[in-house]
This record gives sequence, structure tokens and C-alpha cells, in this order.
Amino acid sequence: MAGLTIAVALGAGGARGLAHIGVIRGLERLGLRPVGVAGGSIGALVGALYALGLGTDQLVDLHLGARVRAAIAPRLSRAGLLNPGPLVELVDSLIGGRSFADTTIPLAITAADLTGDERVVVRQGPIAPAVTASMMVPGVLPPICISGRWLSDPGVIDSVPVDVAAGFGAIAVVAVSADRDPSRRGRLLLTQPPISTFVRGAGQACEILGRQTHWPWPSHLGCALRRVSKGKQAYQAPPRIVAIQPAFGGMGANAFGASERAIELGEEAVQRAVPLLRAMSETL
Repeated sequence: MAGLTIAVALGAGGARGLAHIGVIRGLERLGLRPVGVAGGSIGALVGALYALGLGTDQLVDLHLGARVRAAIAPRLSRAGLLNPGPLVELVDSLIGGRSFADTTIPLAITAADLTGDERVVVRQGPIAPAVTASMMVPGVLPPICISGRWLSDPGVIDSVPVDVAAGFGAIAVVAVSADRDPSRRGRLLLTQPPISTFVRGAGQACEILGRQTHWPWPSHLGCALRRVSKGKQAYQAPPRIVAIQPAFGGMGANAFGASERAIELGEEAVQRAVPLLRAMSETL
């Protein structure tokens, strides 16, 4: 596939996102090393570590599934349903004080500003806070303040930052979805009336509860529910895109114990995309 350059967009999806490691490994085995990576949520963590120079074997050896699962500590508080401390410490231990200027390939991390109802792209400054913010599930984990904005997981606005990856100037963008299989029912149902009306009403009720109790997490959850009821934001797709959808079957977003299988599914998904990648290469 000589001459074909790619950037990768690594999406949200919890434990399923560990398939990103397998996708990158599969691409490299085809001789396709990404020239840039854009990631959100779990894709931000995998993408940041890769952009900082870790190889796929090193990523596998980190046992990210087990470590993330151990870092998710239940604790009801004013800020969220889970204690963010262990997850913050995990990301800090993996990335340290390194910044976007320290990456071996360009990196962009997406997050959601739910108060402003918009996606935010972080490209400079320290990496760890950006990754942490991108992994903060609204209402479950509290948002992180970056440059005066409270940021959280971008999944409710944009699962796979394809347009951001296109900005790296590669010939093609490999977009990796870690959502449930399209054949299985999921979040799309929440955008259909009258369900969307109920979801929007639940969001408004959560926001009222937050104002009355002065607890931040109901307000964060309410903002997220309002966004979910609207559906995800549409962004311009690049002309050459290779969509990678691993066959997760019934694998849930919390199945961190199945990380090895998720990685295998990522590699298998790349193999299914070989004909399209080869066709793109032959047209150059």
C-alpha cells in the first residue's frame, strides 16, 4: 500500500475502546503507520499513549483494561457517582507531565463542554488533564476544568472525531468506532419521539434538582441527557474515509475484563477493511 498515508480517529466506547490497540497493530502490520491521531474518551487514552511513542506491544503489556477497571471507584458525592481520584492518578502515572509538544506524531483530544453544548478540541498544553477530561462520563464522573471550561466525555456529542483526524493532512482517515454494533439497538432509540421528549424532560428535572441541592452531578447529567435527546452533532467527513467497526456482539462498555478479546476484534476488523485500503492505495 505504498503511498497511502493515514490518520486515525479513535472513538468513545468504554472497555470496547481497547480494540483501538488491535486496530493500530493491524494497520502497522499492513505497513500503515498513522501520521496523526485524534481521540475521544478511551480513544483519547490509547491515542495519547501511542502518540507519545508507545508501541502496540507496550500498550498491550500495560493491561489498561484491568487498570481502568480498578480505578473506577464507586462513591456517591456532590460531584458524581464515582470517585475520580483513582482514574486521575492512573492517567497521571501513565502520561506524567508530558505535553502535546512531546508527542512523536501529532495528537488531538476531544471533549465536551456540555454547558455550552459543544465539542472542544485540545491540541496544546499538558496531555494528562485533557485525557482525564475526555474520560469523565457526565453525571458519573465530574468534569475537569481546562482553560476555564468544564470538559467531559465527548461521546454524547461526537463519538469518533473524524473531521479532527482529517486535519492532519493524511490521504485517508481510518475512523474506529467503539460503539455497539450498528445491528444492535442502542442510543439511537433515545433520539426518537416520544422517547426523546421523555429524555429531554428527565434532563431538565436533573438540572432543577442540581440547582435546588447545589450538587453538581445532577446538573451535569441533565446537560448530557438534553444532548442525548438531540442526537449527535454532524461534522464534515473527509473524502477518503475507512470506517472500522469491530464486531463486539454483546460486549458492554464496562467489560474491562475482556480487553484481550477487544484487541483481537480490533485486528480482525482491520482485516475486513483491507480491500478498501488496497483500493485506495491503487488509485493514488
